[in-house]
Amino acid sequence: MYMVHLALTSLSTPAPVQGDAEQVEDRIWARAAADLGIQHVHARAGRCRIDLAVFLAGAAPPESSNGASPVQNILALLPEWTLTAPDEGYEA
Repeated sequence: MYMVHLALTSLSTPAPVQGDAEQVEDRIWARAAADLGIQHVHARAGRCRIDLAVFLAGAAPPESSNGASPVQNILALLPEWTLTAPDEGYEA
């Protein structure tokens, strides 16, 4: 198993709360196909973003049949959220 860490922002949710983070988790589980290999998801709301940790099956990122990386596959499940730099604008 390996982990992918994403820092997510959304124009429609500039100051996310923990409820928003829980909705991100729910959306991933509702939209993810089994072949993505998602084993565990944890999201935490920060001052201006959501920190997302996704644990995937395998020892390393597999080559996807659609040519997308695990990060691209996860972001495709969350079209309303954008990837941002992990330390950009963050203060716990």
